[in-house]
Amino acid sequence: MNKEKTIFIIIYQGHQARNVLKTDIFKLLKEREDLRLVIFCKKIKADYYRQEYGGERVIIEGVELPKMQGLERKFFNLAAILVDSQTVKLRQLKLLDKERNHLKYLIRRLITKILGNCPPIKSLIRYFDFHFCLRKELLEYFDKHQPDLVFVPNILGRLDTAMVQAAKKRGVKSVGMVNSWDNLSSRGLMRAVPDKLIVHNETIKNEAIHFDGLRPANIFISGLPHFDYYVKEKRSSKEEFYRRINVPPDKEIILFCPIGPPSCTTEWQVLKQLHQAIKDGKITFKAHLLVRLPPNNQSMAGEINPDENLTVDRQGFRFLSGDLNDWEWTAKEMIHLADSLYFSKVLIGYASTMTIDAAAFDLPVINVAYEGWEKKKGIETYEWFYYHTTHYLPVIQSGALKLANNLEQLIDLINQYYHHPEQDREKRKKLLLEQTYKFDGRSGERLADYLIKNLSDD
Repeated sequence: MNKEKTIFIIIYQGHQARNVLKTDIFKLLKEREDLRLVIFCKKIKADYYRQEYGGERVIIEGVELPKMQGLERKFFNLAAILVDSQTVKLRQLKLLDKERNHLKYLIRRLITKILGNCPPIKSLIRYFDFHFCLRKELLEYFDKHQPDLVFVPNILGRLDTAMVQAAKKRGVKSVGMVNSWDNLSSRGLMRAVPDKLIVHNETIKNEAIHFDGLRPANIFISGLPHFDYYVKEKRSSKEEFYRRINVPPDKEIILFCPIGPPSCTTEWQVLKQLHQAIKDGKITFKAHLLVRLPPNNQSMAGEINPDENLTVDRQGFRFLSGDLNDWEWTAKEMIHLADSLYFSKVLIGYASTMTIDAAAFDLPVINVAYEGWEKKKGIETYEWFYYHTTHYLPVIQSGALKLANNLEQLIDLINQYYHHPEQDREKRKKLLLEQTYKFDGRSGERLADYLIKNLSDD
């Protein structure tokens, strides 16, 4: 590249900030003197982003779209059921259970089965979506900054979708990325298809081909950029980490990772049961519960009482916007997560990416498959939906983790894994490589190089 070129980057949630701005993607792009970056974020975050990321060649634009309504809402709702996956079917069954309307359920299923498997219809829907829902106010930014490339790290995000549509209108090349492993099978059809797509692994590539009709030649596999921290960053000493979380050094950590309400409302009951099991000596080692709350939902449905056997770990900070996704992490907090996994003996959790994070450290994982002391059954349970989704069922079937169907089994599995952590090691290793493509610390570098390559390809 000879002259300075401009890349638009859409960062509308904490997840994308972690995946892009806190990894080598942003670092390597920012270092290039022939690039100018324009980062689009929520207005409430604009001043923070200017202070944290802004510079001579990094411009921050705060953008807010009006509330979704009218035709855009209709296209959004239609796209949500145009993917014929197990996850979509489970969600439709949950709606049937809630609404008790078999006709609505039948109509939704017919749309999913017929239109969701008809590529020409999907293309036609995208055509009308583009013509009726184009956000013309975004075109002003294209006129103002004259971008050479638009990079959208969450291809199913609303602003990301709108930016791809605007890029098509202006004839600007776009590169999208799938935000997370469950997105393509659970969040519906891409309303706008970018010129190129970045995915984390082969499974997501196949989903992009099957569900969204992308050509294999237009899909690039990068790996997981935020997993580079696990390979490249030096771990803290045990003494330093234990001092940071204020836990005695003679304790062994059980990392408890709730998913948060409304997805699950009985985690706190399981936590209280485990807490009591430690007090009663049913855990056969000197254990301490480290409860790591998710950044987008730093609460549980019931009370948590920290004491000498339980510590609550809240990381990051939230903007007072009312949106649970408006969280941010610092680089230190990225390292803290890695330390938490490295120094734990077993992870107790639910259907989340933490299962893959744990595999990066060969950390045994137990998923909770019961509802505390509540007597929920069937469709009412967390297990019925989340452990049978398109993206997570294969993880369970891989044998890389164990399911605990009651408290007694949970305690037994914790003790087994502590005394024999080598159990399921090879299965965890296989799962890690399937999900991360190449666990080599270079995913961010590969992705940055791919964006630069697409700037050069005219």
